[in-house]
Amino acid sequence: MKTSFLPLSWWVLVLVFCMLLAAYAFTLAPAVLHIDSGELAAAQYSLGVTHPTGYPLFTILGYLFFKIPLFERPIVQANFLAAIFTAAGVALFSRLLFLFLTYSFPGSKFKKEKIVPIPCSEKDAFWISSSAGLLFGFNLTVWAQATSVEVYSLQLLLFSILFTCLFDAWEKNSLKSWVLVSVSLALGFSNHMTTLMALPTCAIIYFYKKGLNQKSLKDLLFPALAGFGILIFSYGFLFWRGASNTMLNWGNIHDWTSLWRHMTGHQYNTWIFAGSKVAAKNLGEFLKSLPKEWVFLGPILMVYGLGSAFRTSRIWALSFLIGLIFNIMYVIQYDIKDLEPYFLLALMAMAFFITFGLKRMLEKLQKTYFAPLLLLIPAGAFVVNLSASDQSKTYFFETYTLKSLESVEPNALVLSQQWDFLITPYYYFKIVEKKFPGLLVLDKELMKRSWYIKKQMELFDPEILNGAESEKEEFLKQLKPFEDSKSYNANLIEESYQALIGKVLVEQSKKRPVYIEMDFIQNQELRLPSGYSTIPMGFWLKLVPDGHPYLPAELVDFKPEYPENWNNKSPNEYYSSTITRIWNNGCMARSEYEIKNGKMDEARKWQLAIINP
Repeated sequence: MKTSFLPLSWWVLVLVFCMLLAAYAFTLAPAVLHIDSGELAAAQYSLGVTHPTGYPLFTILGYLFFKIPLFERPIVQANFLAAIFTAAGVALFSRLLFLFLTYSFPGSKFKKEKIVPIPCSEKDAFWISSSAGLLFGFNLTVWAQATSVEVYSLQLLLFSILFTCLFDAWEKNSLKSWVLVSVSLALGFSNHMTTLMALPTCAIIYFYKKGLNQKSLKDLLFPALAGFGILIFSYGFLFWRGASNTMLNWGNIHDWTSLWRHMTGHQYNTWIFAGSKVAAKNLGEFLKSLPKEWVFLGPILMVYGLGSAFRTSRIWALSFLIGLIFNIMYVIQYDIKDLEPYFLLALMAMAFFITFGLKRMLEKLQKTYFAPLLLLIPAGAFVVNLSASDQSKTYFFETYTLKSLESVEPNALVLSQQWDFLITPYYYFKIVEKKFPGLLVLDKELMKRSWYIKKQMELFDPEILNGAESEKEEFLKQLKPFEDSKSYNANLIEESYQALIGKVLVEQSKKRPVYIEMDFIQNQELRLPSGYSTIPMGFWLKLVPDGHPYLPAELVDFKPEYPENWNNKSPNEYYSSTITRIWNNGCMARSEYEIKNGKMDEARKWQLAIINP
């Protein structure tokens, strides 16, 4: 059936895309958010190299998109691209759901004629797939990918392209169609390694169609070569940009070893397969979140649609179910905080079964004119999840970064480990908006990596290691066996690491103000250089020689608006509560310093600045 110039399946795509993009644009973040937002936007803007696995496709597409003048602030443009990616990914998957509903699967009929599944009419399929797609698009995790710059927005689109190509290969079973599947996989791996979680589904469909034999294995060769060519181009980009001394140059990619480590996320190995306790905790949190993610109806419709999906096509239903289980069981092994986007493939599989739940519900009603009313389900999800997903007024993380960095001198050195809510926004402001040209923020944790010492620090400031050459060489010498997975002495690594940091701080303090985090001292993570102490200055501790006279500090007007919609957990949510703790500890420490120096009025000012969320 065609309506005007487009098949009805494409109208599903148009409807879902337009409705989701409107919703996503309405809830779009107007500023830099937390975690990797600032780093990723800076990388897209400057063609930089991000943290592993590098995300070359994401970086290249973002760079090209920045050439289109749409928004005054680059971060808004980067956030809007995430909205486009997410809306397009859900819309394309919705069209695929339409095709599943209307396709006659020849091998799925049962012997008893009365229960032979009959494909949906195109009109019913239009409403069912549109409703399922919109419900998927208003899922909390999916919606979160659309409101700020993140690699998972593009990954969702690439998953949808992959499954669309896989369905086309199912129908045609031609060399060209399987080449397209391989190319889609390669594009997925060029963006994020969670693509490997789609391999079970792809393998099941391929070997079901081609058979598991010598010929089918040989037939994989040409498609695999095509995909491999895409990967060479994509990750060759990282090698090229690493050699070009771009300001954002994670990993110092200069040879095969450094490229391989970056591609595979070698330094994150300790966070993967973290043990049964972590897995049990993550699984429990995932299952607990499902009703809320789907506004309670999703899991019910999924279970309700399992039988209908298996009656329609046992092999597709089985492949999606195995993919769902594989995704969940693999991801729960990760010991990281931002775990939710790693379940995107499982959520897509759930949307597949939800589609058949809606189909079965409509069949039970036996009234096809009820079909348009299915849109009330995603409409309800939109209303319920809007508050939790709306980032249109979230300036909290950007405000913290600007206030904390503006509180120090323009040429200061700041030693921090706040990657999630200070260092990555700093990258954005420095590289993209050209703020803080003379200020340098060093990542204390990344200083434990040779690439950061050898390359990244000197890209920020060629003179940063002046006077600390011998300490640098000693640290790199002790660190090398560890990075090469050989026998190493942890005590010597730590001693040389502390010596290097101490020497850098001393040498830099001779020509610029130096600040460190209070947590470093409170948690005994950093040994102060001999002859030096610190003075609390609000957000930071200032490094000064012992016996330094009283040092006044200007009270920063820090009154952030808490992002109460962030996972519906603020102000107790981890990121905002950590920032509040940092500020409050700084205020209390400064107040004690003022009292110690007999400045009671000043002490009261700092006490009154403590935030009570």
